[in-house]
Amino acid sequence: MGFWNRVVAELNDISEWSKLLPFPDALSLFRQMRRKVAGGYLINHKPWGAPFYLRNNISDKAIFRQVFFEQQYAPVTRLMPKADFIIDAGANIGMSARYFHLHYPNATIAAIEPEPANLQQLQKNISGISCIHPIDAGLWYKAGHIQILNEDAMAASFMVGEADAGIGTVTIPELMNTYNFRVVDILKIDIEGAEKELFSNGAEEWLKNVKLLIIELHDEMKPGCSKALFNALLPFNFTMVQNHENMFIQFNHA
Repeated sequence: MGFWNRVVAELNDISEWSKLLPFPDALSLFRQMRRKVAGGYLINHKPWGAPFYLRNNISDKAIFRQVFFEQQYAPVTRLMPKADFIIDAGANIGMSARYFHLHYPNATIAAIEPEPANLQQLQKNISGISCIHPIDAGLWYKAGHIQILNEDAMAASFMVGEADAGIGTVTIPELMNTYNFRVVDILKIDIEGAEKELFSNGAEEWLKNVKLLIIELHDEMKPGCSKALFNALLPFNFTMVQNHENMFIQFNHA
């Protein structure tokens, strides 16, 4: 990108941030996202709580922008004004968990992340926030083990498959029992294709206890994800809204 094109792009970036924040805050945030600190980026905007730590890679900055700049989870507060228990499956480095905590500060949030480096960064980003619980596991349809199939992928694109040993798994019913909740108010799923197995194996049993499902489907990575989800949804009444990243499925349980 040429010098003047870069200048125009950066001015546009500041302008877009200014639509969300007062101009001084937008300018500060813009600067922080370009100033490396200890090999990464430290993002500090006091109304959002504790600082955010981003590694020096494309993935972390992109996720931060998607969550806080593009507001990809914005419909959630309209659809679910109050939440006590949230499951964030595919929590990555904790941006979505932090977003949910910002809007539901008293909710218990189970943040599931199977990839070790992402989990370490997640733990750093939720340090001191006692109601967000990092879980070193992969969301699956049964107890067992999974393995990462594409270790050379970007940090937000790791796919998993069933294995005899490796990363432990966790299920929705297990999480409900662990945290002693009968209902999952918000279930966010972004698990890079593993939703196919999750919804193909008895998901109806726990979906009856979910109020709002936020999901990003990955048929381009694993064909059949959408079919598995909509087959599992057949017994239920629900309404759905969609943005460019996610489907928001609100259940109308009797």
